[in-house]
Amino acid sequence: MKRLLLLLICVLGAVPAAAQQVRLITIGPGDAFWSAYGHTAIAIDDEVYGFGYFSFDLETIKAFINNQMMYELGLSSSNHEHHLARSQNRDFSVITLDLEPAQVAAISHYLQWHYRPENQTYRYDYFLQNCATKIRDLLILAWPNRWEQDSQQTTESSYFDLTFPARHQGLMNLGLAMGYGPAAYAPRTDWELMAFPVHLERHLLQMGLPQVGERDLLFDAHHAQGLRYYWLTHWALLSWLLLWTLLLSRPWVAAAKAWFWVHGLIGVVLLAGWWLTPHQVMAWNANILLFTPLGWFTAWWPRLKLAVGLGWLLWLLISVWLGAWYLLPLLLPAGLAWRRLSVPHQT
Repeated sequence: MKRLLLLLICVLGAVPAAAQQVRLITIGPGDAFWSAYGHTAIAIDDEVYGFGYFSFDLETIKAFINNQMMYELGLSSSNHEHHLARSQNRDFSVITLDLEPAQVAAISHYLQWHYRPENQTYRYDYFLQNCATKIRDLLILAWPNRWEQDSQQTTESSYFDLTFPARHQGLMNLGLAMGYGPAAYAPRTDWELMAFPVHLERHLLQMGLPQVGERDLLFDAHHAQGLRYYWLTHWALLSWLLLWTLLLSRPWVAAAKAWFWVHGLIGVVLLAGWWLTPHQVMAWNANILLFTPLGWFTAWWPRLKLAVGLGWLLWLLISVWLGAWYLLPLLLPAGLAWRRLSVPHQT
């Protein structure tokens, strides 16, 4: 249906039009978690259309859990987007597209149609329909055959590779590492990976089309380096690891029980994400073996410790196979908690 609509708009728009400049705008990652992977927009002269507008409230959280978020097409100016990127310390680059007047008219007509109040909102999906994929699908109007031919081959990259670790997103990185299932580590096509603004920009440049200009970096953001970058990006994992290692290094059985209770609760949340939400990247999450709810009962039924330990071993093998390395350090406090419950006479 979407392809039919685009084709219809293309036919209706195939009339002589005044020369207009079309540019692909790519804005780099920001420090807010919703901007962690950047933003893509398309400019026609000074009008900038972006498919990334939303209102953040409790309803948005509920919609995220149910994967039913509604985003909007927004309209702004080039100067406003450039100023906003600078104020947020985000890269700002543009690529000029030398399109035929009929192509420009088709794209412009589609954007104007989408910006009408009755058409402005759309069903959002982080991987399937976002600010980058909407622009990708729109550019099919310019190069329908070449675009699809060059993007359907499976790459060696996965959603995990392009999302992890997110710059300066310590808590988000820990949450993603816990929540990702095997689907996040599966190789994806270039078409799928163009859900990420930087990859969309890179793929467009690599197509070698004469109508695609060079990348013009108008603002080069300044990022943290060295230890500061590492801390900002991984502080949640490091703090979690340090806290439990310190608590469990003492002869406190209560700390071990608390470790199993807290991690069992995380396991229940992961199970709910797998069974009760439509997020495919959370399905068959092996991290449930590490954050096992069985740990709740180990204080009363010590024999369960063997099952818990075997689950951790299986989790380690699966993690190494998937390349899911981020949570491997958590085996240290896990081993300390398991060992502490083996000597319950200490207080």
